Amino acid sequence: QKNSNDGFFTADYSQSGGGGEFNAAPPFNYSYPSPTDPTNFDDEKPLLEELGIDFGHIRKKVIIVINPFKHCMDTQMNQDADLAGPLFFAIFLGCLLLLSGKVHFGYIFGMGIMGCVFLYALLNVMSAKSVELQYTVSTLGYCLCPTIVLGIWRLLALVGLNLAPWWMSYPMGIAMIGWSSICATKMFVDGLDMSEQRWLILYPVTLLYSTFALISIF
Repeated sequence: QKNSNDGFFTADYSQSGGGGEFNAAPPFNYSYPSPTDPTNFDDEKPLLEELGIDFGHIRKKVIIVINPFKHCMDTQMNQDADLAGPLFFAIFLGCLLLLSGKVHFGYIFGMGIMGCVFLYALLNVMSAKSVELQYTVSTLGYCLCPTIVLGIWRLLALVGLNLAPWWMSYPMGIAMIGWSSICATKMFVDGLDMSEQRWLILYPVTLLYSTFALISIF
């Protein structure tokens, strides 16, 4: 008897009486991965989706920040606590200041974290709804966009592209502070139903964005 296992067939030679008999085994049975097999990548989600990064969602939230006086707002989008956009804006602002000769990454993240924690505690005291820290960070981070405009303005002035006199940085900084503060306050008021506490939210938010404007100008 002789058995051959080479992955394609198995042959069996047996002697019966004076003659020989050849028995061929059935072909090799290949097995395909099942849909639940971890090696099957056909149904895998894209990497950015698994990381929670949605550029379409980031673009829509930035548009909301650009137009803070828009009356209607998607409640679900407002309450969605996305951290990819705020992290990008904080790093981008730090890079703009770095190009201006100022290494302020520690100030940006330090003041940002302390401000978010303080606002998180304050909102939980004033709001009837439960406020998550991630939601607070997301809202304050997206409303940092106007400060980035101020950083770009300052960088252009340093490289020699003076679009306006140097003293215009001060009124522009005040405008950017108001822009960010109004937008963040509106998002908190609309998302948490806190219209009666509007001014109590606006004051600490204005202080927070004032610190970012100061490190962007000076």
